[in-house]
Amino acid sequence: MRRNTKYSYGVIARTFHWITAGLILTLLIGGFLTQQIPRTAEYINILTISYSTHKTLGIIVLCMAVLRIIWAIVQPSPAPLHPERKLETFAAEVVHYALYIAIIVMPLSGWVKHAAQDGFAPIYWPFSQNLFFVPKSILIADIAGAFHFFAAWCIVFALVAHIGGAMKHALIDRDQVLARMTKGVEAGSVAGAQSKAHAVVPMLAVVGWIGVLCLAVYVGQGKIQAELSDAPVARSTIAQASEASDASDASEINETNLPQWDVVGGSIKITVEQFGAQVQGEFGQFTSSIVYDEGSGRGETTIVIETATISLGGITDTVKGVEFFNIEAFSQAQFEAQIHRVDNQEHQAQGHLTLVGISAPVTLDFSLEIENGVAQVVGVAHLDRRDFKIGLSYEDEATVGYDVRVDIELEANRL
Repeated sequence: MRRNTKYSYGVIARTFHWITAGLILTLLIGGFLTQQIPRTAEYINILTISYSTHKTLGIIVLCMAVLRIIWAIVQPSPAPLHPERKLETFAAEVVHYALYIAIIVMPLSGWVKHAAQDGFAPIYWPFSQNLFFVPKSILIADIAGAFHFFAAWCIVFALVAHIGGAMKHALIDRDQVLARMTKGVEAGSVAGAQSKAHAVVPMLAVVGWIGVLCLAVYVGQGKIQAELSDAPVARSTIAQASEASDASDASEINETNLPQWDVVGGSIKITVEQFGAQVQGEFGQFTSSIVYDEGSGRGETTIVIETATISLGGITDTVKGVEFFNIEAFSQAQFEAQIHRVDNQEHQAQGHLTLVGISAPVTLDFSLEIENGVAQVVGVAHLDRRDFKIGLSYEDEATVGYDVRVDIELEANRL
Protein backbone atom coordinates (compact mmCIF):
# COMPACT_ATOMS: atom_id res chain seq x y z
CA MET A 1 0.00 0.00 0.00
CA ARG A 2 1.62 3.22 -1.14
CA ARG A 3 -0.68 5.76 0.51
CA ASN A 4 -1.36 6.45 4.17
CA THR A 5 -4.65 5.64 5.87
CA LYS A 6 -6.09 6.78 9.17
CA TYR A 7 -4.61 3.65 10.75
CA SER A 8 -1.27 3.06 8.98
CA TYR A 9 1.66 4.55 7.03
CA GLY A 10 2.05 3.71 3.37
CA VAL A 11 5.29 2.49 1.81
CA ILE A 12 6.20 5.95 0.42
CA ALA A 13 5.92 7.66 3.82
CA ARG A 14 7.86 4.83 5.45
CA THR A 15 10.60 5.03 2.83
CA PHE A 16 10.94 8.78 3.30
CA HIS A 17 11.09 8.28 7.08
CA TRP A 18 13.83 5.65 7.16
CA ILE A 19 16.04 7.17 4.45
CA THR A 20 15.86 10.57 6.16
CA ALA A 21 16.52 9.01 9.57
CA GLY A 22 19.55 7.14 8.25
CA LEU A 23 20.99 10.25 6.60
CA ILE A 24 20.48 12.39 9.71
CA LEU A 25 22.20 9.84 11.95
CA THR A 26 25.03 9.58 9.42
CA LEU A 27 25.41 13.38 9.39
CA LEU A 28 25.38 13.67 13.18
CA ILE A 29 27.95 10.91 13.70
CA GLY A 30 30.04 12.01 10.72
CA GLY A 31 30.01 15.63 11.85
CA PHE A 32 31.21 14.65 15.32
CA LEU A 33 33.99 12.42 13.95
CA THR A 34 35.12 15.11 11.49
CA GLN A 35 35.59 17.52 14.38
CA GLN A 36 38.13 15.10 15.85
CA ILE A 37 40.38 15.12 12.76
CA PRO A 38 43.54 17.25 13.30
CA ARG A 39 43.59 20.50 11.33
CA THR A 40 46.99 19.90 9.73
CA ALA A 41 48.33 19.48 6.21
CA GLU A 42 48.74 15.76 6.77
CA TYR A 43 44.97 15.35 7.09
CA ILE A 44 43.86 18.05 4.65
CA ASN A 45 42.54 15.62 2.03
CA ILE A 46 40.59 13.64 4.62
CA LEU A 47 39.15 16.84 6.05
CA THR A 48 38.12 18.09 2.63
CA ILE A 49 36.40 14.85 1.66
CA SER A 50 34.69 14.63 5.06
CA TYR A 51 33.34 18.18 4.96
CA SER A 52 32.35 18.03 1.29
CA THR A 53 30.50 14.75 1.87
CA HIS A 54 28.83 16.16 4.99
CA LYS A 55 27.63 19.27 3.16
CA THR A 56 26.38 17.34 0.14
CA LEU A 57 24.50 14.78 2.25
CA GLY A 58 22.97 17.67 4.18
CA ILE A 59 21.53 19.15 0.99
CA ILE A 60 20.20 15.70 0.01
CA VAL A 61 18.45 15.59 3.40
CA LEU A 62 16.98 19.02 2.68
CA CYS A 63 15.61 17.81 -0.66
CA MET A 64 14.24 14.65 0.96
CA ALA A 65 12.65 16.74 3.71
CA VAL A 66 10.84 18.97 1.22
CA LEU A 67 9.49 15.94 -0.65
CA ARG A 68 8.52 14.23 2.60
CA ILE A 69 6.64 17.27 3.89
CA ILE A 70 4.80 17.69 0.59
CA TRP A 71 3.80 14.03 0.73
CA ALA A 72 2.68 14.39 4.35
CA ILE A 73 0.49 17.38 3.46
CA VAL A 74 -1.40 15.51 0.75
CA GLN A 75 -1.77 12.34 2.82
CA PRO A 76 -3.92 11.56 5.86
CA SER A 77 -1.96 11.35 9.09
CA PRO A 78 -2.45 8.09 11.00
CA ALA A 79 -4.30 8.74 14.25
CA PRO A 80 -2.71 8.30 17.69
CA LEU A 81 -3.16 4.83 19.17
CA HIS A 82 -3.91 6.16 22.64
CA PRO A 83 -5.91 9.41 22.30
CA GLU A 84 -6.94 9.11 25.95
CA ARG A 85 -3.30 9.73 26.99
CA LYS A 86 -3.54 13.44 26.28
CA LEU A 87 -0.17 14.57 27.71
CA GLU A 88 1.75 11.77 25.98
CA THR A 89 -0.02 12.42 22.69
CA PHE A 90 0.60 16.15 22.99
CA ALA A 91 4.34 15.65 23.68
CA ALA A 92 4.65 13.23 20.76
CA GLU A 93 3.06 15.77 18.41
CA VAL A 94 5.42 18.55 19.57
CA VAL A 95 8.47 16.35 18.95
CA HIS A 96 7.02 15.28 15.60
CA TYR A 97 6.63 18.87 14.36
CA ALA A 98 9.98 19.90 15.83
CA LEU A 99 11.67 17.17 13.81
CA TYR A 100 9.87 18.22 10.64
CA ILE A 101 11.22 21.75 11.07
CA ALA A 102 14.64 20.43 12.05
CA ILE A 103 15.18 18.47 8.84
CA ILE A 104 14.61 21.72 6.96
CA VAL A 105 16.45 24.31 9.04
CA MET A 106 19.50 22.25 9.98
CA PRO A 107 20.76 21.46 6.44
CA LEU A 108 19.60 24.85 5.17
CA SER A 109 21.63 26.68 7.84
CA GLY A 110 24.70 24.69 6.84
CA TRP A 111 24.18 25.61 3.19
CA VAL A 112 23.72 29.28 4.11
CA LYS A 113 26.98 29.26 6.07
CA HIS A 114 28.80 27.70 3.11
CA ALA A 115 27.30 30.19 0.65
CA ALA A 116 28.08 33.22 2.83
CA GLN A 117 31.82 32.61 2.80
CA ASP A 118 34.54 31.48 0.42
CA GLY A 119 36.82 28.55 0.87
CA PHE A 120 37.31 25.01 2.08
CA ALA A 121 35.48 21.86 1.04
CA PRO A 122 33.18 22.45 -1.94
CA ILE A 123 29.73 20.91 -2.18
CA TYR A 124 29.68 18.12 -4.74
CA TRP A 125 27.88 18.34 -8.09
CA PRO A 126 25.09 18.98 -8.96
CA PHE A 127 24.45 21.32 -6.04
CA SER A 128 25.48 24.97 -6.10
CA GLN A 129 28.13 26.54 -3.89
CA ASN A 130 25.99 29.66 -3.56
CA LEU A 131 22.41 30.63 -2.77
CA PHE A 132 20.85 33.52 -4.66
CA PHE A 133 19.43 35.05 -1.47
CA VAL A 134 22.67 34.80 0.56
CA PRO A 135 25.34 37.51 0.11
CA LYS A 136 28.96 37.00 1.10
CA SER A 137 28.99 38.10 4.72
CA ILE A 138 31.03 37.14 7.77
CA LEU A 139 28.11 38.02 10.03
CA ILE A 140 25.66 35.83 8.11
CA ALA A 141 28.19 32.97 8.07
CA ASP A 142 28.72 33.24 11.84
CA ILE A 143 24.99 33.36 12.57
CA ALA A 144 24.28 30.43 10.27
CA GLY A 145 27.16 28.49 11.81
CA ALA A 146 25.87 29.11 15.34
CA PHE A 147 22.35 28.16 14.29
CA HIS A 148 23.63 24.96 12.67
CA PHE A 149 25.48 24.07 15.87
CA PHE A 150 22.48 24.65 18.14
CA ALA A 151 20.18 22.92 15.65
CA ALA A 152 22.39 19.84 15.80
CA TRP A 153 21.94 19.62 19.56
CA CYS A 154 18.21 20.30 19.31
CA ILE A 155 17.79 17.52 16.80
CA VAL A 156 19.82 15.17 19.03
CA PHE A 157 17.45 15.84 21.96
CA ALA A 158 14.38 15.53 19.72
CA LEU A 159 15.68 12.24 18.29
CA VAL A 160 16.34 10.88 21.77
CA ALA A 161 12.76 11.75 22.74
CA HIS A 162 11.39 10.33 19.47
CA ILE A 163 13.36 7.08 19.68
CA GLY A 164 12.70 6.78 23.40
CA GLY A 165 8.96 7.09 22.78
CA ALA A 166 9.08 4.44 20.05
CA MET A 167 10.98 2.06 22.35
CA LYS A 168 8.44 2.64 25.13
CA HIS A 169 5.61 1.66 22.81
CA ALA A 170 7.50 -1.42 21.59
CA LEU A 171 8.96 -2.71 24.87
CA ILE A 172 6.64 -1.44 27.61
CA ASP A 173 3.23 -0.80 26.03
CA ARG A 174 3.79 -3.59 23.47
CA ASP A 175 1.44 -1.94 21.00
CA GLN A 176 1.63 -1.42 17.23
CA VAL A 177 2.97 2.17 17.08
CA LEU A 178 6.44 1.13 15.86
CA ALA A 179 5.05 -1.62 13.64
CA ARG A 180 2.97 0.95 11.74
CA MET A 181 6.21 2.65 10.61
CA THR A 182 8.31 -0.48 10.08
CA LYS A 183 5.78 -2.79 8.42
CA GLY A 184 2.77 -0.63 7.62
CA VAL A 185 0.62 -2.50 10.14
CA GLU A 186 -2.87 -1.03 10.61
CA ALA A 187 -3.66 -0.19 14.20
CA GLY A 188 -5.85 2.22 16.10
CA SER A 189 -9.45 2.88 17.01
CA VAL A 190 -12.33 4.89 15.63
CA ALA A 191 -11.99 7.24 18.56
CA GLY A 192 -8.35 7.83 17.69
CA ALA A 193 -9.14 8.40 14.03
CA GLN A 194 -11.75 10.98 14.98
CA SER A 195 -9.44 12.85 17.36
CA LYS A 196 -7.90 16.10 16.15
CA ALA A 197 -4.37 17.29 16.56
CA HIS A 198 -3.78 20.24 18.87
CA ALA A 199 -3.61 23.44 16.82
CA VAL A 200 -1.10 24.89 19.28
CA VAL A 201 1.43 22.10 18.63
CA PRO A 202 2.98 23.42 15.39
CA MET A 203 3.01 26.91 16.91
CA LEU A 204 5.02 25.66 19.89
CA ALA A 205 7.49 23.94 17.56
CA VAL A 206 7.89 27.10 15.47
CA VAL A 207 8.32 29.29 18.56
CA GLY A 208 10.98 26.91 19.85
CA TRP A 209 12.96 27.12 16.64
CA ILE A 210 12.60 30.91 16.56
CA GLY A 211 14.17 30.89 20.00
CA VAL A 212 17.10 28.85 18.64
CA LEU A 213 17.48 31.35 15.79
CA CYS A 214 17.52 34.30 18.21
CA LEU A 215 20.21 32.56 20.25
CA ALA A 216 22.25 32.00 17.07
CA VAL A 217 21.93 35.68 16.10
CA TYR A 218 23.07 36.68 19.58
CA VAL A 219 26.08 34.36 19.46
CA GLY A 220 26.99 35.29 15.87
CA GLN A 221 26.90 39.02 16.58
CA GLY A 222 28.82 38.49 19.80
CA LYS A 223 31.57 36.70 17.92
CA ILE A 224 31.93 39.57 15.45
CA GLN A 225 31.97 42.16 18.26
CA ALA A 226 34.58 40.15 20.16
CA GLU A 227 36.82 40.02 17.11
CA LEU A 228 36.44 43.75 16.55
CA SER A 229 37.13 44.60 20.19
CA ASP A 230 40.27 42.43 20.16
CA ALA A 231 41.53 44.03 16.96
CA PRO A 232 43.65 47.18 17.15
CA VAL A 233 42.00 50.52 16.45
CA ALA A 234 42.37 51.66 12.86
CA ARG A 235 44.77 54.56 12.32
CA SER A 236 45.45 56.12 8.96
CA THR A 237 47.25 59.45 9.27
CA ILE A 238 51.00 59.80 8.75
CA ALA A 239 51.68 60.62 12.37
CA GLN A 240 49.67 57.64 13.60
CA ALA A 241 51.24 55.26 11.11
CA SER A 242 54.68 56.44 12.16
CA GLU A 243 53.97 55.32 15.71
CA ALA A 244 53.03 51.85 14.45
CA SER A 245 56.16 51.45 12.31
CA ASP A 246 59.77 51.45 13.36
CA ALA A 247 60.81 54.82 14.77
CA SER A 248 63.97 55.16 12.70
CA ASP A 249 62.15 54.38 9.45
CA ALA A 250 59.38 56.83 10.26
CA SER A 251 61.80 59.63 11.09
CA GLU A 252 63.68 58.98 7.85
CA ILE A 253 60.48 59.44 5.85
CA ASN A 254 59.39 62.54 7.71
CA GLU A 255 62.78 64.21 7.34
CA THR A 256 62.44 64.34 3.55
CA ASN A 257 61.10 67.43 1.81
CA LEU A 258 58.58 65.45 -0.24
CA PRO A 259 54.87 66.28 0.17
CA GLN A 260 53.10 64.16 2.73
CA TRP A 261 49.79 62.39 2.16
CA ASP A 262 47.17 61.44 4.72
CA VAL A 263 45.48 58.10 3.93
CA VAL A 264 41.77 58.47 4.69
CA GLY A 265 40.41 55.18 3.39
CA GLY A 266 41.07 52.05 1.43
CA SER A 267 41.39 48.29 1.56
CA ILE A 268 43.97 45.50 1.37
CA LYS A 269 42.57 42.27 -0.05
CA ILE A 270 44.20 38.95 -0.81
CA THR A 271 43.25 36.10 -3.13
CA VAL A 272 44.57 32.55 -2.80
CA GLU A 273 43.68 29.34 -4.56
CA GLN A 274 42.52 26.35 -2.53
CA PHE A 275 41.58 23.07 -4.17
CA GLY A 276 41.33 24.85 -7.49
CA ALA A 277 38.91 27.52 -6.22
CA GLN A 278 39.81 31.13 -5.54
CA VAL A 279 39.28 32.34 -1.98
CA GLN A 280 39.19 36.08 -1.34
CA GLY A 281 39.80 37.82 1.95
CA GLU A 282 40.62 41.18 3.48
CA PHE A 283 42.63 42.71 6.31
CA GLY A 284 40.39 44.72 8.60
CA GLN A 285 43.08 47.03 10.01
CA PHE A 286 46.17 48.64 8.53
CA THR A 287 48.05 51.96 8.66
CA SER A 288 49.83 53.79 5.86
CA SER A 289 52.33 56.62 5.60
CA ILE A 290 53.16 58.12 2.22
CA VAL A 291 55.41 60.89 0.93
CA TYR A 292 55.24 61.55 -2.80
CA ASP A 293 56.18 64.34 -5.21
CA GLU A 294 53.92 64.73 -8.24
CA GLY A 295 56.59 66.50 -10.25
CA SER A 296 59.32 63.90 -10.02
CA GLY A 297 56.99 60.93 -9.56
CA ARG A 298 59.06 59.68 -6.63
CA GLY A 299 58.29 58.95 -3.01
CA GLU A 300 58.32 56.47 -0.15
CA THR A 301 55.69 54.49 1.70
CA THR A 302 55.32 52.34 4.79
CA ILE A 303 52.26 50.14 5.27
CA VAL A 304 51.71 48.29 8.54
CA ILE A 305 49.11 45.50 8.43
CA GLU A 306 47.48 43.99 11.51
CA THR A 307 47.46 40.33 10.46
CA ALA A 308 45.08 39.30 13.25
CA THR A 309 42.30 41.15 11.42
CA ILE A 310 42.43 38.88 8.38
CA SER A 311 39.14 37.50 7.13
CA LEU A 312 39.47 34.71 4.55
CA GLY A 313 36.15 32.93 4.25
CA GLY A 314 35.94 29.45 5.71
CA ILE A 315 39.69 29.22 6.31
CA THR A 316 40.07 32.34 8.46
CA ASP A 317 40.98 30.44 11.63
CA THR A 318 43.41 28.25 9.69
CA VAL A 319 45.39 31.15 8.19
CA LYS A 320 45.73 32.74 11.63
CA GLY A 321 47.46 29.58 12.91
CA VAL A 322 51.15 28.76 13.22
CA GLU A 323 51.42 27.24 9.75
CA PHE A 324 50.40 30.51 8.11
CA PHE A 325 50.28 34.02 9.66
CA ASN A 326 51.02 32.80 13.20
CA ILE A 327 49.31 35.84 14.68
CA GLU A 328 50.22 34.89 18.24
CA ALA A 329 53.91 35.40 17.50
CA PHE A 330 53.69 37.96 14.67
CA SER A 331 50.80 40.39 14.95
CA GLN A 332 51.93 42.71 12.15
CA ALA A 333 53.29 42.68 8.62
CA GLN A 334 55.16 45.69 7.22
CA PHE A 335 55.82 46.82 3.66
CA GLU A 336 58.46 49.52 3.07
CA ALA A 337 59.11 50.68 -0.46
CA GLN A 338 60.44 53.37 -2.76
CA ILE A 339 57.91 54.81 -5.21
CA HIS A 340 58.75 55.79 -8.77
CA ARG A 341 56.66 56.65 -11.81
CA VAL A 342 56.80 54.22 -14.74
CA ASP A 343 54.61 55.98 -17.28
CA ASN A 344 51.95 58.67 -16.76
CA GLN A 345 49.66 57.26 -14.06
CA GLU A 346 51.45 53.92 -13.80
CA HIS A 347 53.80 53.56 -10.84
CA GLN A 348 55.75 50.97 -8.89
CA ALA A 349 56.52 50.65 -5.22
CA GLN A 350 59.62 48.48 -4.87
CA GLY A 351 60.68 47.35 -1.44
CA HIS A 352 60.50 44.60 1.14
CA LEU A 353 57.60 42.95 2.91
CA THR A 354 58.26 41.62 6.38
CA LEU A 355 55.81 38.85 7.23
CA VAL A 356 56.04 36.27 10.06
CA GLY A 357 59.52 37.60 10.80
CA ILE A 358 60.82 37.04 7.25
CA SER A 359 61.62 39.83 4.80
CA ALA A 360 61.42 39.36 1.03
CA PRO A 361 61.43 41.75 -1.96
CA VAL A 362 58.01 42.73 -3.29
CA THR A 363 56.94 45.01 -6.13
CA LEU A 364 53.54 46.70 -6.07
CA ASP A 365 52.31 47.90 -9.47
CA PHE A 366 49.71 50.63 -9.13
CA SER A 367 47.92 53.39 -10.95
CA LEU A 368 47.72 56.84 -9.37
CA GLU A 369 45.17 59.52 -10.11
CA ILE A 370 45.41 62.89 -8.37
CA GLU A 371 42.69 65.52 -8.60
CA ASN A 372 42.30 68.58 -6.36
CA GLY A 373 44.79 67.19 -3.87
CA VAL A 374 43.04 63.84 -3.53
CA ALA A 375 44.92 60.73 -4.65
CA GLN A 376 43.32 57.44 -5.71
CA VAL A 377 45.60 54.41 -5.71
CA VAL A 378 44.71 51.02 -7.21
CA GLY A 379 47.46 48.43 -7.18
CA VAL A 380 48.29 44.75 -7.24
CA ALA A 381 51.23 42.64 -6.10
CA HIS A 382 51.93 38.91 -6.29
CA LEU A 383 53.69 37.00 -3.53
CA ASP A 384 54.93 33.43 -3.29
CA ARG A 385 53.96 32.09 0.13
CA ARG A 386 57.07 29.89 0.14
CA ASP A 387 59.29 33.00 0.25
CA PHE A 388 57.93 33.58 3.76
CA LYS A 389 57.94 29.87 4.72
CA ILE A 390 54.14 29.99 4.97
CA GLY A 391 52.19 26.75 4.64
CA LEU A 392 55.31 24.69 3.93
CA SER A 393 53.52 21.52 5.03
CA TYR A 394 51.05 22.13 2.19
CA GLU A 395 53.57 21.09 -0.43
CA ASP A 396 51.07 20.30 -3.17
CA GLU A 397 49.84 23.42 -4.95
CA ALA A 398 46.61 21.54 -5.65
CA THR A 399 45.67 22.07 -1.99
CA VAL A 400 46.92 25.62 -1.39
CA GLY A 401 48.34 27.66 -4.28
CA TYR A 402 51.79 29.20 -4.02
CA ASP A 403 50.75 32.53 -5.52
CA VAL A 404 49.03 35.10 -3.30
CA ARG A 405 47.51 38.09 -5.05
CA VAL A 406 47.35 41.32 -3.04
CA ASP A 407 44.98 44.08 -4.17
CA ILE A 408 45.36 47.52 -2.62
CA GLU A 409 43.10 50.53 -2.91
CA LEU A 410 43.88 53.78 -1.10
CA GLU A 411 42.50 57.27 -0.96
CA ALA A 412 44.80 59.97 0.39
CA ASN A 413 44.73 63.75 0.85
CA ARG A 414 47.74 65.96 0.27
CA LEU A 415 48.79 67.71 3.49
